[in-house]
Amino acid sequence: MNLPPPMSETPHDPKELEKIYGRRFDEHILYRDQIWKLLTSEFFSKYISSEHRPLDLGCGYGEFINNIRCAHKFAMDLNPGARQRLRPRIRFIEQDCSLPWDLPENSLDLVLPVTSLSICLPRMRSQPP
Repeated sequence: MNLPPPMSETPHDPKELEKIYGRRFDEHILYRDQIWKLLTSEFFSKYISSEHRPLDLGCGYGEFINNIRCAHKFAMDLNPGARQRLRPRIRFIEQDCSLPWDLPENSLDLVLPVTSLSICLPRMRSQPP
């Protein structure tokens, strides 16, 4: 599979990203956390065991990775403010996901773009096929 070249620069500076995330997530933060608690316990836990080592790609505020029950968890996002939203013991990687990842080989079992999909899918549904 041919991937596009990495972005030459971050599309937004860190302060701008924090503002964008604030507008997108802050208003419903408690509601979103409750939804993700339900989704992770009732759905995702059927497919992701406590032994898995998932990476939440584009983690946003970390609602998924904070609530899934796994011993070793990873989160990646461009927004440096995402780090403060993550629970202890989640390894945060602040970077463009198209660049090489500084992770040892075989350190991940799953890569899930959960928050990214939750943002993209409503937009896709509103556009005609």
